[in-house]
Amino acid sequence: MKNRRKIVIISPRTEAPWWQLPDGLWRSLPTLQRYRLRATLRKHVLPVLCELESTYLGEHFGAKPKLAGRSLSDIENDDVALEAALFLFDVALKEDLIVFARAVAESGEKRSDPGHGEVGSCGFALDQVKGIYARRAAELMLQKCGPETAHHRQALEEIEIDDPTSLHKFRLLVNLHPTSVRELQKGLIGQLGRLLESDAAYLRVLHVLSPIGCLRALRYALRGDFFRILQWRPEFVSAVAEALDHGAKIMALGKTLLAIRDPAVVRALGTWPMVEVAVESETTCQPYNDRGRSKHLTRIAEVRQLLGPDFARLLKCGATTVAEAGGWSNRQLERFQFYLARLNPATLAVLAVLPFEYRLTVLDGLLSAYGGFLIVHTLARPGRPGGPGMPGQRGPGADRRGQAAANHRRPDRQRRTSGPAHDREAGETGSAEQATWPGRMGPSHLTYSQIGSQYGTDGMKSE
Repeated sequence: MKNRRKIVIISPRTEAPWWQLPDGLWRSLPTLQRYRLRATLRKHVLPVLCELESTYLGEHFGAKPKLAGRSLSDIENDDVALEAALFLFDVALKEDLIVFARAVAESGEKRSDPGHGEVGSCGFALDQVKGIYARRAAELMLQKCGPETAHHRQALEEIEIDDPTSLHKFRLLVNLHPTSVRELQKGLIGQLGRLLESDAAYLRVLHVLSPIGCLRALRYALRGDFFRILQWRPEFVSAVAEALDHGAKIMALGKTLLAIRDPAVVRALGTWPMVEVAVESETTCQPYNDRGRSKHLTRIAEVRQLLGPDFARLLKCGATTVAEAGGWSNRQLERFQFYLARLNPATLAVLAVLPFEYRLTVLDGLLSAYGGFLIVHTLARPGRPGGPGMPGQRGPGADRRGQAAANHRRPDRQRRTSGPAHDREAGETGSAEQATWPGRMGPSHLTYSQIGSQYGTDGMKSE
């Protein structure tokens, strides 16, 4: 591109005519500084940006121009145009289409720190100029939102926008539903600016969250840990929005939701049933329902209460097991809970391919044949290559070594589990063993990303 375009060199004397005296006054008073700055931008920078834009549009059909044919004043009153101009300005700097020099007449030396040097003769540093126009674009975005944003406009105005790359995220935040912004403001305790630390994909997903049924439910359920939703991946937020489609489900999960890492598990929980029941009391504890009319009973709350601390272990068994558990009876859950509290969740995930009764039959059979030692000290360990665990989790040769170890131990076990002494011990401890091992019992608007797609850097490198 440098071979095809003229390079613009801006020196400390650019747009500093002889009659503007004293020079120090023009470099210190804001009004005079802006006069020189706008002259530099209008005569030297804007033509380069328009040429850069036309070159890109010639290579990417369908993109609409933002700067062509417009004056500097028009661009300064259009947030989209300002955002595009700041983006193109960074491209021009990277491609050396605009060069800041200390003394062009003497050496033409390129400035070593263009981000902090002065822009022409105005006295403003380059970072200051970017900050001025980034804040101007943010102000224009807020003006477009209308009166419905008056409730949280002050909170948005307190967000500092000095970096032009944050404008697209700020636009997404400003265009959120007013109730969503209010819930985020309360949940983050006034620190809305932390949302700009997330990527644009995350902010786009926030637009699909229900302000009341999701964001308010998350704020009530997570309370002081609400800020941890900023650590979620966009696909996880999408799963919460689509699967947990009612606030009662989120409230039933509570802070357990923070321990889930797999979006598929969230979608599996969303398939669990929920029923609406009429109540006679004047109020309910659910903030999303009409008070005094109805409330929702979720299977999530019932299972969580039934399993207690083991509920979190159930969620680590994989999406297949979690989805299946939503249809289990309480009796089945109690039978499964015995192994849930003892086995590695990865082991239970391997067994998820089996029907429920067959799965418990296999575990009961292992318990009957090898005793509790196998359950507690072997299958409960995380699977590793060549180590204990389920066959699907072990490395090559583990089956042969395990079989050899089993053959070595079997005669000894047969001697210890046969004979009159064993019969007497079994008769004395049989009831206690059944109480200890219940498992043996029988069955029962335009965003910055869009501008980037139109004003991207692809094809702009020097040829």
